[in-house]
Amino acid sequence: MNQPLLSVNNLTHLYAPGKGFSDVSFDLWPGEVLALSGSPAPGRPRC
Repeated sequence: MNQPLLSVNNLTHLYAPGKGFSDVSFDLWPGEVLALSGSPAPGRPRC
């Protein structure tokens, strides 16, 4: 297979001034696992 299962380019998500992420790009290939993680907000439980 010469194409990724998923290709994401320049993804941006902002949920408060100065918080979130911008310009995230990645390819997901067969057999790969991808996890995005960040710091939990103060006072919120971790999963």
